[in-house]
Amino acid sequence: MLAISSTTIIVKALSELGMKGKPFAQLIFGILIVEDILAIAMLVLLSGIVQTGSVSAGVEFITLGKLLLFMTVSMVVGVLIVPRALDYVAKAKSDEMLLVTALGFCFGVCLLVVKLDYSIALGAFLIGAIMAESRNLQRIEHLIAPVRDMFSAFS
Repeated sequence: MLAISSTTIIVKALSELGMKGKPFAQLIFGILIVEDILAIAMLVLLSGIVQTGSVSAGVEFITLGKLLLFMTVSMVVGVLIVPRALDYVAKAKSDEMLLVTALGFCFGVCLLVVKLDYSIALGAFLIGAIMAESRNLQRIEHLIAPVRDMFSAFS
């Protein structure tokens, strides 16, 4: 786990250098996303091993199956609801309301994921992917940047 790069820090560094839109940066983002997905799968598998105290292929496949089902359902439901809700709130032209709504979705999904005994990193990944479908993504990114920077300082 120590070898996994911090996606947030790398994205922030490339943004500050003005290289976020370059072709090589898109390749880096793709690699980081795959790395994040594999890290989440590793965390889920390791937590399953810790709970049962043994390694069993059947249990691990069931655990991964539950994870894939949860991620699929979350993505489908999330993509249908969250971007529309964010776009609706954005029509009010209130940055504060949009920020509170976006943070509410972020913390709400992370709380749900933790209650289901998954990693909070899974919740952050899912809600990030879901919110990226909003037409107001640039505005949301601008509003959340200070909060993101504050939390990335803790990691």
